[in-house]
Formats: sequence, C-alpha cells, structure tokens
Amino acid sequence: MEPIEALARLESEAAALKKTIDDSQKRLDDITTLLRLLPKYQSILSKDQPKSIKGTVEIFREWLDEQSRRQITKRQLITDAAEVILSDGVRRFSVELIKELHAQGIDVGGTNAKVNLASYLSKDNRFESNKKAGGWTLTSASKMAKPNDAPTSLGFSFSSAVQRPQSGR
Repeated sequence: MEPIEALARLESEAAALKKTIDDSQKRLDDITTLLRLLPKYQSILSKDQPKSIKGTVEIFREWLDEQSRRQITKRQLITDAAEVILSDGVRRFSVELIKELHAQGIDVGGTNAKVNLASYLSKDNRFESNKKAGGWTLTSASKMAKPNDAPTSLGFSFSSAVQRPQSGR
C-alpha cells in the first residue's frame, strides 16, 4: 500500500470516528438534559412509567404539546425556554441567551432585546445575573455547594506547631 493511500484511509477513518464521537456527544447531551429536567417534571409521568428513555421522551413531548396548546404569555415562553437553556449550569450573557432563544424560534422582541430579556429574567426568582461571573444563571445553580464551601474537619491539623501524642517509645 502506498503512503498516499494509507494516509487517505487514515483520514477517512478519522472522519468516521469524529462523526461517531459527535453523534454520541449529541445523544449524551440529550440524555443529560432529560435527566436534569426529569425531576422537575416528574409529576407529568403516569404511574405506569415507561421502561425506556424513548418512552419517557414521548410522554414529555406529549406534555409539552399540551402545554403549547394552552395560552401562555410571551414572558412565560421566554423564561421557561431560558430556564431550559441555562439548565446546563453554564452562565450566559443576555446576547448569548437571545441567540439561543432565536435558534429555538423564540423572538424576545422590542426596541432593545437585551433590555427586554433582562426585564423578564430579573423579575423571575429562577434567575440571577452577575456580569463579572459571566452573566445569567439559574438561582439553584448558583447556590450549589462548591468544594471550598465544605466545612473543615476539626480532628485534623496540618500545622507543624501542633504536637502529636508520642507512642510508647
């Protein structure tokens, strides 16, 4: 086999593997989102819960369809969609949220969409904003414990000034 053919085969295999990885990552993202949202929407599932993720997704879609048939306000649509977007735990500035909402077919509208979005989110206790920290996040995500928040143990000290009991030497 010539080096050029071998290189072409390797490039082809690399492209196929990359596609497989990308497809797997998309599926993992879908599953992760479902698992993150499922506890919140658990009440929509019947007592005979489906045995598969596909069944759960179908029930969830039916519930979403039912919700879409109800009359909801633009504010509810925007804030609910923003909650889903921010449920990944990543902070976003208003401009980024507006782009993601637009990608989902939701137009914030108004003369200044950033101001309108900020008005909607700031009046909803599910959201909080901190420009220095990176923009909007879910209130529940910002209150999650961080590793440094854990209390330290009173039983251990690593200070060299502390005398340790001597064993019977």
